[in-house]
Amino acid sequence: MSFAKNLTLTLLLSLASLIAAGQKQACECFVKGVVKDRHTGQPIVGATVLIIGQNNGVFTDANGRYELRDLCPGNYTLECRIVGYNPFQQKVDLTAGHEENFNLLEQEVHLHDVEITAHRTDAPSSQPVTTISGADLDKTRGQTLGESLKGITGVTTMQTGSSIAKPVIHGLHSNRVLIMNNGIRQEGQQWGSEHAPEIDPFIATRISVVKGAAGVRYGSDAIGGVILVEPEELPVDKPVSGELNAVGFSNGRQGVLSGTAQGGLSLIKGFGWRAQGTIKRGGNIRTPNYYLDNTGISENNFSLAAGYRHKGLGIDVFYSRFDTQIGIFSGSHIGSVTDLLNVIKNGEPFVKSGFSYAINRPNQNATHELLKAETHYHFQDGNRLQWTIARQYNNRNEFDLHRPRNDSIAALNRPELTFKLTSLTNDVVWDHKPLAGKISGQVGVSTLYQYNLMSGRPLIPNFNQFNIGLFWIERYVTGKWELEAGLRYDYRTLKTYRIVNRKKIADHFDFGNFSGTAGATRNFSERFSARVNAGTAWRAPNVSELFSDGVHHGAAAYEKGDATLQPEKALNSIASVKYAAPKWSVEVGGILQLYF
Repeated sequence: MSFAKNLTLTLLLSLASLIAAGQKQACECFVKGVVKDRHTGQPIVGATVLIIGQNNGVFTDANGRYELRDLCPGNYTLECRIVGYNPFQQKVDLTAGHEENFNLLEQEVHLHDVEITAHRTDAPSSQPVTTISGADLDKTRGQTLGESLKGITGVTTMQTGSSIAKPVIHGLHSNRVLIMNNGIRQEGQQWGSEHAPEIDPFIATRISVVKGAAGVRYGSDAIGGVILVEPEELPVDKPVSGELNAVGFSNGRQGVLSGTAQGGLSLIKGFGWRAQGTIKRGGNIRTPNYYLDNTGISENNFSLAAGYRHKGLGIDVFYSRFDTQIGIFSGSHIGSVTDLLNVIKNGEPFVKSGFSYAINRPNQNATHELLKAETHYHFQDGNRLQWTIARQYNNRNEFDLHRPRNDSIAALNRPELTFKLTSLTNDVVWDHKPLAGKISGQVGVSTLYQYNLMSGRPLIPNFNQFNIGLFWIERYVTGKWELEAGLRYDYRTLKTYRIVNRKKIADHFDFGNFSGTAGATRNFSERFSARVNAGTAWRAPNVSELFSDGVHHGAAAYEKGDATLQPEKALNSIASVKYAAPKWSVEVGGILQLYF
């Protein structure tokens, strides 16, 4: 009996040892290799190699080498990417050690490669960048851009209506947060708290948020952060494919339908195209006890894109049109503090209604057009030149609750405020080849010319302004360290034209300042890293802050500017540590922001 017990115990211990050994060895697979330029054969420094679907990725070292360890046996999809090159995916079947090398071609759309954590971005890698894409982005489909970002730490939403939401980064919004739409700086009447970004989120397959001062790469006004709205790269030489999204919301009986078709052309090698459109309809929003009158929305958007690739040359053209009409709750327009107190005392609005899709006064109608042309050339020695020009036209009309002077159709359709803003941008960026296999960077110049025409009741003057910015960013990678630094100078000249006491008055302002950034990242292992970054940014006062003088009907407020305002400056310091496991990650950090 004793022998049998001992034998049983011995077998159990042996079995446990085998299981433990098997578990210990189960996740000891690895994959390593070298990333090179397909044309030159030179190693690529700072490229990202990551496992799709997992929070596991590494940067290539000074010799272009990478290694991912502690992997369990199974099938994985590796993705390799870096700014200036096309991303490449490769499936691998791991049972032990495996070597997988990458030879990358020139990037198809340079500005589209601003990526999520573990992807190389135009912002310093030492600066916090968070991205939503894939399934996470699909969960937000049908919502506004501001609502889509609410799940990101440090990002909230300022909502002034059922369909008016603006993103807020660490308490900053509007002209203090810059939005890059398909690589182009979004320019509209963003100074208004109730002026939501005129962007269709269905255009994007990836939305990134750069937190903190990011003025070096993106220019002035980015003192709170940058939001990058990035579409998928064009499917050059690929078969036709499509996608259809239908979204419904019970409150407001709102429906959204968006479709995309894309592909290449068999007759033209290297050509790709995409067409996309969205329709949104919504009615009055309901509270538990009553409907909110005149809170519907009507939206019609579309975009077209085409591109051509041949050897190192790439050409892209993009056009989008965003058109929305948003009803403003009629009970929000009050005439005095007494009216407001009476509504609060009553407990519910005096204006009541049932459900309706009709949009009446007050409402706002905004149309935004973007036309972009981009060309880039990747030289065989590793240098890359990119030139991007764009035109934006923003037309905003705001209709007051008060009745027009007569009941004619022309009077009923005449807005109280009309803003027409035209913006022309021109950007040239030079990415130099890696120096000594460790230093990579870019130098660029960007210009912006704007002119704004306003009609209706006076609020802001007509104006035109010109901006020019020069920047230089370098990145040094050695061993487990990544060091980055950048410097930028921006100059802005502003001319305004207004009428005071029936006299035309012209005002002229000049603003200029430097922005800088410096940061470091320490990769202790493939999964554990620490980063620190310090940056400065600035913004000049906008026209509404300088000269607003009148009733803003969209906000139901009287606004008064101050022509003596000076530029606003920001100093931002961030430090964090991060651990990224295959299926989860955790990051702890702190931020210090000073504004003066």
